[in-house]
Amino acid sequence: MIIFCLQSSNSFRPPSSWKDLLENNEFYILFFKLHAKIRQDEELCTKSMNCLIQLASLTGDCMPVNETEKSVRYVGLYLTNLLELFAQGPLPYEINLFCTIINRLFLYRPLTSIMKQENELRARFFIFLKEYTIHLTTQAMKKAIGDAEHDDHASLALIYDAITVLIRGRWRTSFEDADEADRIENELIKWPVLLIVNQFIQCVLAPPQGCRPLAKEEDDDGDDADDRVLFSDLLNPLGSMICYSVNEFLTNMTANLRKSLSEMTMIATGNGDVSRIAAWKEDQHWLMLIIATSVVGEEVDGACHIDGEVYDNTYHIFQTGVQYCPQKKIQYLQMCIEAPTSQNRAVFENEVDPFVRLMGELFAWSAVEHELFASGQVECVSPELCRSTFYALKRFLNAASSVSEYEKWNNYQGMSSEALPMLPNDDAFSRVLVRFVIKKVLAILVNYGSEERLCQDAIECLSGLVESRAPLIAASPELYEYLNNLDIAKLPNRADLMKVLVQIGAASNNSELQENMFKRILVPLAESFTELTKLESSTETDSQIVDLLQCFDGVAKASQAHSAGVLFKFLFSVINQCVALMRTRSHNETVVSTILQLLLDTTTKVSIYLDSEESNMLYATLLQIVDCYRTDQMKRFTGMTADDEDKGSDLVLFLDILSNVLSKDFLTLGEENVSTGAKVVITSLEMLLTIMNETILLMPEVALKFFRLILYLVEFSPEAIVEMSDGLISSLCQCMKLGMSGQFGTEIISTSLESLTEVVLHFAAADHKQKCTQQLAQQFKEMIPAVFETCLANTCDTSLYAESCSAVYSLIAFEKRFFEEYVSDLLSKKSNEAARHVLEEAFTQLLDAPMVTANRRGRIAFRAKMDSFLEKIQGLLSMFATVVTDQEEIEKAEALNLAAGLKYTIDHTWDGFPLTHDPIRLELKWKFERQNGRPHKRVVKITFDAPFFDDPEPMDPPGITPGLWDYEVMEFFFANERGQYLEVEVGPHGHWLCLLFDGVRHQINNGEDLELEVHNKWCGDRWIGEIEIPLAYFPARVSKFNAYHIHGAENERVYSALYPVTDGTHTVPDFHRLEFFQRINTRKLIPEGYGDRPFADFKYGDLWAGHY
Repeated sequence: MIIFCLQSSNSFRPPSSWKDLLENNEFYILFFKLHAKIRQDEELCTKSMNCLIQLASLTGDCMPVNETEKSVRYVGLYLTNLLELFAQGPLPYEINLFCTIINRLFLYRPLTSIMKQENELRARFFIFLKEYTIHLTTQAMKKAIGDAEHDDHASLALIYDAITVLIRGRWRTSFEDADEADRIENELIKWPVLLIVNQFIQCVLAPPQGCRPLAKEEDDDGDDADDRVLFSDLLNPLGSMICYSVNEFLTNMTANLRKSLSEMTMIATGNGDVSRIAAWKEDQHWLMLIIATSVVGEEVDGACHIDGEVYDNTYHIFQTGVQYCPQKKIQYLQMCIEAPTSQNRAVFENEVDPFVRLMGELFAWSAVEHELFASGQVECVSPELCRSTFYALKRFLNAASSVSEYEKWNNYQGMSSEALPMLPNDDAFSRVLVRFVIKKVLAILVNYGSEERLCQDAIECLSGLVESRAPLIAASPELYEYLNNLDIAKLPNRADLMKVLVQIGAASNNSELQENMFKRILVPLAESFTELTKLESSTETDSQIVDLLQCFDGVAKASQAHSAGVLFKFLFSVINQCVALMRTRSHNETVVSTILQLLLDTTTKVSIYLDSEESNMLYATLLQIVDCYRTDQMKRFTGMTADDEDKGSDLVLFLDILSNVLSKDFLTLGEENVSTGAKVVITSLEMLLTIMNETILLMPEVALKFFRLILYLVEFSPEAIVEMSDGLISSLCQCMKLGMSGQFGTEIISTSLESLTEVVLHFAAADHKQKCTQQLAQQFKEMIPAVFETCLANTCDTSLYAESCSAVYSLIAFEKRFFEEYVSDLLSKKSNEAARHVLEEAFTQLLDAPMVTANRRGRIAFRAKMDSFLEKIQGLLSMFATVVTDQEEIEKAEALNLAAGLKYTIDHTWDGFPLTHDPIRLELKWKFERQNGRPHKRVVKITFDAPFFDDPEPMDPPGITPGLWDYEVMEFFFANERGQYLEVEVGPHGHWLCLLFDGVRHQINNGEDLELEVHNKWCGDRWIGEIEIPLAYFPARVSKFNAYHIHGAENERVYSALYPVTDGTHTVPDFHRLEFFQRINTRKLIPEGYGDRPFADFKYGDLWAGHY
């Protein structure tokens, strides 16, 4: 069972052979009884809880979910024992695992298996769930807000998610009697859920209304520290829980907001408790977050909607005969905006829909907040509270005025559109609403422009009205009144504001309004930009240029099909001026990067809608910018290393621009034309290939986008290859070959193979073959060894194996003779003499059928033949063109093994004192092993015999384990004279970690990518370990070695070293002090011919590439 608890799958699917065992109830009961006995031991308790978690999600052949009776019996047995075991609740270190159990029960068992339990058991379980959830809500929020500790918060989210599954589930079908289902729903679900919601609200309000503690500041000042982000895992499921009792929530929350607003009004007028201001602001902040995430939701694209339960509630009221007067709705909402502190709106209590009443109270608070800012009473408000207000206001405005929502729910079940819980479409009210929103948003931008996140929420709030009321916004005098006092280019959110303003103009669908906005907003910015470009470069001037370019970037991002033509004309004049800027500001990387960002968004959002003439205009300018970049910027990348990743951001932008150009032409011109866009890409590739060395390609994002660009080029315009020079073709093929080496990851191997397959198959077709140049054909021929070796090296990776088989197939289909010549050369090697007959027969069968281009069935059949081929050769084929043959390697390995490798004994502490426990003995040997159908094994094998102290093991399952040095561990270091070294750590429970360093503590891998073959066994109090370190892990010319053993906890840690620190100057152990390592005779460890440079194997490639 422990093995199954360590599996990565969330559900427990034991094999069918377990079926008899799992039909015995005592098997399950045993785990609960065992847990009761070991609960006080935290380590054993954790392992036991993991077993219970897996049992909670038991499924598969042994427990099919469609066998209802069996599932009900099992869940009944589980719940009975669970409630008995945790009658007093979980222990502190059990909380998260216990909540995971609850989560799994609801997510991985059919809800019917819970709801069909006996009345008494079902009631006990739901009462316990309610009481524990209320208890944990209080505890978790107290710790999260008061202590900034979020462990219990994360656990609570698991239960909230489970409750959401329950209330959204279709469990009512479990009951034939609808009245019984209603009773159960009200008693065990609806009212308990409402109590949980109320408890959460109590926890985020300060006394006397609630129990919120004083808040402790989070360490992170970024977006992740925002409450809306930090607590989203609670607020989102809480929204679903709220909607389950939506009418009660709307009534209660409306009362809360009204009471809160009344208190602030009294404080602001000097009639309230001023000492309550700080607590009140925090209360209001939480109320805003709760209403923003409850009855309205937001899609990924930012569009908002009113939750369906709100409409259902409105319809339910309609069914009772209540019909709200549309005019009353208008009067109420207008009063909330224009007279927010008036008590007269209480008369609308029973005359307006509950959702509209809540929305009105939100408007009232928003209006009061604006007045407080405007009157200078800033102590009564705060940027954080204002942000939360904008967040809620944007969601309500967008959801309640959504055209699509209106059309969806109009005449819903006989209700008229006026009765829907949405904003009125009345023109007079719309003007009031638009004026209110513009004043509130623009006042913040004008007066608090330095508050970037506040301005961002304000801008998003304005965007919430664009869809429904753009003409009114565009015609509003208040908009231009505020914009006249606002320097848009100085705002940190200038691009986002420009995007919204352009969207307003485009959505207004009125040429006069659009022309007015163009002249009053865009033209002044363009004129300023032109004047600045004429000035000499200076810090101030260049900074202003960057600001304006970012404004124009916002214009590009706002482009849509109906506005792209007009926007392109405006942007093209700017982009044309950027050609000169690329030269005069070539020394300013920020200006260059901003120009590239503008080009990226223009090719992403604008050019896709352009006709061929406009596209050609853009491409001509792009070619000029490419030329400027080649002349002035390429020298920046000379000598770059993988550590200069920030300098590679330009390359990422450039590659994205070129990808956009290619995809646009493919969509509009078709794939039979060598498009102007493809020519832009070819020109750019000629430039990029001069710098795309192995070092730069070690930057993951640059490498991925570069190889994807090659794939897009050969997919969208393979015929453009003919237009390339011989040198460019050669460089391109070399890049594909480099991508197949494996040093940049499996995705790039796959992309390189796919690229090669596409271009080869294109030119292998009969109507294209005459276009294939001799140079290109020769490049295809030279690619055969790399592709075939990649195929053989990746037989265990299904995806890579399939891609490489397709690439081999395409090369054979292009020119079978080339492959036959390669095979002939391969079989002529001395190392293949003994098995030549078997190999010849295997290759003959592999090639016996004709290869037809663009034949998917042919490729599938070829892969099947390749499978058969690999079975037949059984590792007999020597395909590596190395001087050392397999037989010679075996002889060398045998000679080294006879010499017994190297042996060491660790018998001192790190600082030179004798150990108080038995010594640790090590043995290092070379190991070579031939593997069928795969690259041979070349490893350094280390065997060690150490005392076993049985310290607590890591919580992670066996395997790669960051931070392993904090546990009982053996560590081995291999270094060279250049300060490059390999660190290998291994623990007694199957954990390991392999790290590569170029310089002391200068890590070049993340430690989470290198596998290790580890075998451990315990013999009494001894730990016998055996590891195999692949040759590829070692740096070049290893000359020094050290080994360490660590055990014990905290202040009692014992550090043992093969070569201790001996100068007496260090008081703290540090295993990275290379000066104390001693010489190692690698001639007794690694065969001659290896070790002079890192070994590149077919699994990891060259791990030390760029560090020679």
